[in-house]
Amino acid sequence: MSDERKYLSIIIPFHNEEGNLMMLNDELIKTLNCIDKSFEIILIDDGSKDNSLYIAKKIAKKHKEITCIELSRNFGQENAILAGMEHSCGDLIISMDADLQHPPNLVLEMIAKYEEGYDVVNTTRRDKQNNLLKIASIKLFYKILNILSGTDIKISSLNFKLISRNFLNEFIQLKEVNRFDRGLIEWLGFKQCYIEYQAEMRYSGRSKYTFIKLVIRGLNSISNFSTKPLHFIFHTSIIVFMLSLISISIVFFRHMLGKDEYSSLSLILAIFLFGLQYLSIGIVCEYLANIYNETKKRPNYIIKNIIKN
Repeated sequence: MSDERKYLSIIIPFHNEEGNLMMLNDELIKTLNCIDKSFEIILIDDGSKDNSLYIAKKIAKKHKEITCIELSRNFGQENAILAGMEHSCGDLIISMDADLQHPPNLVLEMIAKYEEGYDVVNTTRRDKQNNLLKIASIKLFYKILNILSGTDIKISSLNFKLISRNFLNEFIQLKEVNRFDRGLIEWLGFKQCYIEYQAEMRYSGRSKYTFIKLVIRGLNSISNFSTKPLHFIFHTSIIVFMLSLISISIVFFRHMLGKDEYSSLSLILAIFLFGLQYLSIGIVCEYLANIYNETKKRPNYIIKNIIKN
């Protein structure tokens, strides 16, 4: 972290956003100049394969308020944001995406909320083109997560938020490898609020999150933030054991009566128990994989280069 204190730090991770960075920089600089307070912008290249890094370096060399951090490879959006946060020096820290769907002018409203006494200002997104399947999936995920984790995590735009320096000092102490930042923010507490914003269409490129990636991320979030699936397996195993004893007893008595053939009910029960066992093993394996990754203690990111004017 720099020794020179700033009022505001803007953290922007990017991956293959060559068509958006220039316009985002222009819009953001125009907005931040209205604040009349010191600020910095930290661009984090998360392993881009296009000309995004070249453009970000060009911007950083042109503006003394902008720093470009080049990661050694793609570490994921949350780890890229963490890299920016750990190298920021602002009293307030705002993270946002580089695709221009997070409106820069909302920064002023977020700062106003902070001045009302909030340490965390979250945002909720209202889409112009509503994808009903996506919205329903997100609502279902948060409902399941809240039931399993015993928390009350609200639906929000994960990467567009403001946090205070006091909050950040506690947040960066959480050295988890598999991070679910929305859950960690809720777990830390502090005074929080929500601002709704109208999501704009992407200026260039397309979203990096496919439906499959969102599902995988959701499953990882649940396994990282709740142990209830493991308790569910334990309780279910007792029920399965009792059903198995009943099934064995039925088969044994049918054999004693000279009726060796299996009934359809017995076959269905056997298939169900077999599938349930595999599901249980899969859940346990997911937790074991997370434990394995945590015990290796590898860093969340590796910085290859830092470019600034």
